[in-house]
Amino acid sequence: MSLRTSAIQRAILIWIAAFVVAVAVSTVGAPTPLAAAESPRPPAARVAGFEGDAEGGFRDRWHTHQGFVEILGARQKPPSAIRWRSAPVPAPLPAPSVTFVWTGALGAGRGGGGNFTISVNGREAAVLDVAIEPTRFVPRAEGCELLYDSVWVYGNGLDSSGHFFLTVPASWVRSGERAVLEVKGREVGSHRWFGLLRKDDAPR
Repeated sequence: MSLRTSAIQRAILIWIAAFVVAVAVSTVGAPTPLAAAESPRPPAARVAGFEGDAEGGFRDRWHTHQGFVEILGARQKPPSAIRWRSAPVPAPLPAPSVTFVWTGALGAGRGGGGNFTISVNGREAAVLDVAIEPTRFVPRAEGCELLYDSVWVYGNGLDSSGHFFLTVPASWVRSGERAVLEVKGREVGSHRWFGLLRKDDAPR
């Protein structure tokens, strides 16, 4: 091996190392996607997160994995809030946490500002924004977790639908009663939206 060949190989290795470091640095603070092999783990207490009807927000019909169906939602401009109830929480509670599961959608383009807040019984659990890929959102309190498992993306690349998994401490709810969930959008004048689908096909 000539000295020139050895020098070229060293230069290539240095370039590869620099590229790996640059990629690692550029991803710090990026949204957290769910790995392909990672799915929300069923906790001991899993509750249907949307049962009945919703208050506030908008009513519209749009494309989802269920077809062209009604969406009940909130935007990042008026109407910017929607409230609904879960199924009754088990009594007694078999675990230190509860996961609410429901079918929903997000739309009008990816958002990274965390301009929606979701709460349970008046306590903020997490912030979220529009995503078209499976995503773990940022919690607002200890013991909380919000996962969105996107299962379908519309052809415009701006809208998706799938399943939400919101875990909160058992102390946030009352056994045998329905929890009140609410999503509020910051009124930033954006068309981005969060929506609920009436037909629940989320995995149990």
